[in-house]
Amino acid sequence: MSLPRLLAVDDEVELLGFLSRVLLGRFEVVCATSAEAAWPLVEAGGFALLLADDGLPGERGAALIRRAQARHPTLPTLLTSGHGGASGAQLKKPFDAAELVAAIDAALAQGKGS
Repeated sequence: MSLPRLLAVDDEVELLGFLSRVLLGRFEVVCATSAEAAWPLVEAGGFALLLADDGLPGERGAALIRRAQARHPTLPTLLTSGHGGASGAQLKKPFDAAELVAAIDAALAQGKGS
């Protein structure tokens, strides 16, 4: 049985590695370091969740999430941010493994309810 796919978008390569390690065995984590690199993956679809950092260079994570939801309205999303304040499912940096898993579970549950 294949794992659900999660698209993680962050310009911090170390954080992408952390996400991949924490979610090993639970998701197939696909990583991108910019919104521009992530967009073709978003367009192709097939993800259970989009996790994006709001502090991306260029197009910010919140803008990527808005575009992704316009393209795939049922796609659950989670925005990570060092400053908070955006609407929707959010995870404030820095976070640990337990906080990450809890936020992902909440975003997936919220996505199923919409």
